[in-house]
Amino acid sequence: MARRTFCTLFDKRFLPRGLVLYRSIARCCEEFELFVFCMDATTQATLDALALPGLSTIPLDEIEAFDPALADVKSTRNWFEYYWTMSPIKPLFLFHRIPGLEHVITVDPDVELYADPQPLFDDLGDGSIFLTKHRSSLRTVPTTVADARWGVFNIQFEIFRRDDRAIAALQWWRERCLEWCYDRFEHGRYGDQKYVEEFPARFEGVRTTDRPGAGTAPWNSRRHRIELRDKTFVVDESPLLYHHFAGLDLHEATFAGRLLARMGGAYRLTAGAVPLVWSTPDNVPEDHRNVLWDPYVGRLGHALADVRAVAGDVVPMSSLRTKRVALRIGERHPLPWAGLNRKLRARLSA
Repeated sequence: MARRTFCTLFDKRFLPRGLVLYRSIARCCEEFELFVFCMDATTQATLDALALPGLSTIPLDEIEAFDPALADVKSTRNWFEYYWTMSPIKPLFLFHRIPGLEHVITVDPDVELYADPQPLFDDLGDGSIFLTKHRSSLRTVPTTVADARWGVFNIQFEIFRRDDRAIAALQWWRERCLEWCYDRFEHGRYGDQKYVEEFPARFEGVRTTDRPGAGTAPWNSRRHRIELRDKTFVVDESPLLYHHFAGLDLHEATFAGRLLARMGGAYRLTAGAVPLVWSTPDNVPEDHRNVLWDPYVGRLGHALADVRAVAGDVVPMSSLRTKRVALRIGERHPLPWAGLNRKLRARLSA
């Protein structure tokens, strides 16, 4: 197998998810390296203490020193908007730092791999950039409306080759993200990902795929049937390559959390090294939660235990806020009056 070079970015809140991502890469790729851009000192110290083979850490100050314009916009964005702003800068940093690097796979920390990405390199062919489609199947939003608002492509798993076409696209994307990268829809823009819709028209060598196993996620889960056959995940008769566990609410298994889980519906309890109470967006079908999400949360519990063994209780866990709990329960058990239900959801999410 070819050597795969991945990079991701996260802070201490996502340490368990980043560790599960690393372990999935190690399972699926015989030769790999994962570069983690650490957004706080705790994340770097913890990963360095774990001393994981094939994983290298990069502190925040190094990427900010590489691109001073990044730090200039820091005060204008919240934490995840700032992380989105870095999307094109991460591969540019690695291409600059490692002269012989042939490609970079950028991947979100809440993604898990289930197979080597060779089929995606096959789809890339002689191209320079690989992008993942949203393939939206949201209950309340038509696909055309979802694509118009959030984009045809989701920034979760991309491949950039080291060539003039990819570098030009990354530099153009960097300029756009530095100009504007916010968590809102405005003048045809949304965060970092609406910009990449312009890649096919502006740059040659842009590729994507129609493989159903590339980029399953809550927003397209109702399009697909996911099954476990002989220890292999299959999506509509094709291998599952990677899944994006976006929108996962994760909590310690406190008394209140366990009580919520016993009620059934929106919240579940997954036992393990660290028991966790969790919920997903309402688009995720029950069979997906059974076969895919529950085992993933179990691995997060083991990863959290591993983090605590070397660094103590450094991962902040979100509390069960009343408004959020009510919203999640309302999503799974909507009121019979559609208009009233929409008003309730709008009030709770305000």
